[in-house]
Parts: sequence; structure tokens; C-alpha cells
Amino acid sequence: DTLTTINEKNNFGNKFHLFPNPSINELTVKFDINEKCVLHLIDAFGKSIYQKEIFPQEEQISITTSNLSEGIYFINIENEKKYSYKKKIIILK
Repeated sequence: DTLTTINEKNNFGNKFHLFPNPSINELTVKFDINEKCVLHLIDAFGKSIYQKEIFPQEEQISITTSNLSEGIYFINIENEKKYSYKKKIIILK
């Protein structure tokens, strides 16, 4: 399987919103999807440190960030067709 990163021409990335960014204690991910996806929180070294399946009936999830070190992280959301959406987030203390 290959992973294709979605660009601005596609709608997949427009269905996800992350806030607040920068984050101190908690990050909220809101979405409007009609398919199952997997969300990964990835550290600056490329290691997935959190993973959650997202189902079509869900509207948002919250991720506790207070236990993470300050720095740059990435949220990667991938659907079953292997399309992905990646966004940089900053964790502050």
C-alpha cells in the first residue's frame, strides 16, 4: 500500500480542524467525515505516540497533551483509501 498526501484540491483535509494550536493541556480535533479514519499523534522523531479510530458518527475528540514534552508534533489522519491529512501542532508548557 502507498500513502498519498492530500493537497488543497481535495476535500479530505478541509474536514478536520485542530485547536488550540499551540496547545498546553488539551487538543481538540473536530471533523465532519462520512468514513472511518485513523488519527495518529506523531512526535518530532516520527514515532506515533497516540492512535485512535474515528468513526463517521463522531464529531470531535480531545487529546490530553499535558503529559507531552514541549515541542512540535504532527496529527496525521488517514482514511481506508490511504489518503492522509497531516498538520503540525505545537505543545507548550
